[in-house]
Amino acid sequence: MDISQYKSLCNITFYIYTVVDNFSRKILSWDIFYQEMLEDQNENRKASHQE
Repeated sequence: MDISQYKSLCNITFYIYTVVDNFSRKILSWDIFYQEMLEDQNENRKASHQE
């Protein structure tokens, strides 16, 4: 899982969560949040396992 931080021009910070396959480097799942939270990471991980 990778978490990237992006700050917009209007000074809002977004956290982009991605689950990437190590072999193919393909993005399996992604989500964007306003806050960095552990619960969000767990939900994103569960969603990627269901696909």
